Amino acid sequence: MSLRAFLHADAPAPLLGYVCSELNRRTPGLQWFPGRPAEGRNEDSFIFSYTGHAASANHFFQTCHLNSQKNEALPSLKENLRQALQGDPTCDIPGLIFHLLARSEEWIPGCRDALGRHLPEFSLLYQAKVHEEPVIESRLIPLLIRPIQEKFPGWKMETPRASLIHTFDIDHAYAHHGKPLSRQIARLALGMWKRDLPALAVQLRSFIRREADPFFSYPRIWELAGKKSRILCFWQTVSGEPLNNNIPLRGRAARRLIKEMAQHVEVGLHPSTHQLNDIQAIAHEKSRLEAVLERTVTSARCHFLGQRFPDTYRAFVSFGIKEDFSMGWAHIPGFRAGTCQPFQFFDVENGSPTALTLYPTPCMEGVLHDRMGLRDAAFLETFRHYATVVHQYGGVFVNHWHNHTIAPMGIWADGSKLFEQSLKMLEEIY
Repeated sequence: MSLRAFLHADAPAPLLGYVCSELNRRTPGLQWFPGRPAEGRNEDSFIFSYTGHAASANHFFQTCHLNSQKNEALPSLKENLRQALQGDPTCDIPGLIFHLLARSEEWIPGCRDALGRHLPEFSLLYQAKVHEEPVIESRLIPLLIRPIQEKFPGWKMETPRASLIHTFDIDHAYAHHGKPLSRQIARLALGMWKRDLPALAVQLRSFIRREADPFFSYPRIWELAGKKSRILCFWQTVSGEPLNNNIPLRGRAARRLIKEMAQHVEVGLHPSTHQLNDIQAIAHEKSRLEAVLERTVTSARCHFLGQRFPDTYRAFVSFGIKEDFSMGWAHIPGFRAGTCQPFQFFDVENGSPTALTLYPTPCMEGVLHDRMGLRDAAFLETFRHYATVVHQYGGVFVNHWHNHTIAPMGIWADGSKLFEQSLKMLEEIY
C-alpha cells in the first residue's frame, strides 16, 4: 500500500521541495509532495498544514519554522528538539529536519576549531545527548508519521535498504618509499645516531622495494573491491609540510600508486588545510590529481575533516565535486547532522539546494583509537554500535580508515587486527 503525504506551509518552495525530497529518501511506500493534492484525490493522502489555517488538513501544527534565517531559527530549533525528544507530535518536525540537514548551527561563527572542524559542544544533538543515534530516522520521522499510521492502520512504513561504503584517506602513502632523497638521508642519519638498527633495516628495504614499506596496505584494500560495496581512496596532493605531508605528487612513486589505485577503486580528493585560507587551493589540488588520473574527480573528504564553512562546500559545487564524505566529527563519534542517510547540501544564504551530496561519517577509526583511547573489545563494541544503528535504519555506513592504520607494520601495533575484525563484523551485519 503506497500513500501520499502533502506538506502545506507558508515557506519558500525550494525549502518545501527540499524537505519533501529528503523525506522521500527515508520513507519508502510514502511519497511526499509540497503543497496540496488535487481536488478529489484525498483517499490515499494525508495533509500536513503549517499555514495557520487548519481547514481540510488531517493534521495541523500551530507554528512553522521552515525558514532560512539561521540566527532566528536556532532558539526555536532547540525548543523544537526538546519537544520532539519528549514525543510531542505538535512540534514542527519538518522544520527541525530542515535545519538539522541544512546545518543551521554550523553557519554561526565560532563553532569550529583552528583546523575548521565543527566542535561537538556547539551541536544541539550533542547537548541533548542524542548524537549517538540518527535522530531524524530514529525519532523524528516515526513521530511525524504517527498520525498517518493512526488514519491508515493497515499501512506500515518500509525501511530503506542499508548499504556500505569503505573509504580510506591517503595522506601518508608511504612511510619511506617515494619520499625525497634529502628526507631519506636525514631519516637514515637520525636512525644511525639513535642506533636503531631495526628501523634502519626497514627504511633501507622500503627505499629499495615499496612492498616492504610499513604503510603498504594497498593489496588488502584492492581485495575489498571484489565485494559489492563501493571503495573510495582520498588522495592528498600536498607534501613537505607539518600538516600536509604526503609523498610528492610529481614523483614516480606517487603517480604509479595513484594509477594502480584507480584500476581497483574510486579515487577522490583529500583537500589539504590550504583551503582554510585559500579556497582556490581546492581547484588547484583537484586539477593536479586529475592530471595524474587522466579523469575527472567528483568525490572528496577534507583533511582532518576541516572546512571553511560554507565556502568549502560552495567551492565543491563550483569545481565539480558531487560527493563529500567529511560530515563527521574529528573529536567524537556520532551523527553530526542527525541522519544516517546521504543528503543534499542546502545553501541557507542562497535559499536553495545544491548538487552536492553529503555522506554522514559517524565513526572514524582515529577518533576511537586516538581520541577516545579505545582498544580491543571497547573499540569493536563502539564500532559495532554505529554499524548496527545505520543498518537498522536503512542508512549508508561509511567505513572510515587510513592506509597507514590498517597496515601490519603501520602506526598502530593493533591497527591491522582491528581492521580485520571490523571487516568481519561488517560482513555479519551487512
